Amino acid sequence: MTTFKGNYPVGKIVPKDDYNTPLCAWKDILQFINKREKLWLPFYNDGSCEKLLNDLSYNNIIHKNKDFYTYDISDALIIDNPPYNKKEKILEKLLKNTPDRRISLLLPIGTLERKYLRKYNTNLQVVLPNKKYSFIESGKQAPFMTCWFCWNLQKELGTTEKLIWI
Repeated sequence: MTTFKGNYPVGKIVPKDDYNTPLCAWKDILQFINKREKLWLPFYNDGSCEKLLNDLSYNNIIHKNKDFYTYDISDALIIDNPPYNKKEKILEKLLKNTPDRRISLLLPIGTLERKYLRKYNTNLQVVLPNKKYSFIESGKQAPFMTCWFCWNLQKELGTTEKLIWI
């Protein structure tokens, strides 16, 4: 457990919300993405994912330690693992005024149950892995299952199916 300030009362203990994306999760989604694609990874955490993607031959990456809410890269595919405690606000920023953006976010599978997601279900596809990703930070595994929520990626995914099992 970590103490956050953010949208929580100062001093309130909330679950750790900055797990790095496991390599297998990146490989699962990147199999659909052209290596020359411009990728914006807006959620910095410790910055290690840029090197990881470079090692997988993705070199056109924008990954800066900047406040996501204060800048935008409008011509890139957004692909990342955002802080889950802010996912509603993040989806609103990305999709409210630009519903045609190409996006792939690794989110808890329980996000499918959220009422706010209904506002953004146009062109939504969900890529479901055949295994639970192992998010391990500080020696503890995250207590949730995740999948890739994709908007406007029908061409890249090669299908218009809403659920894609991999």
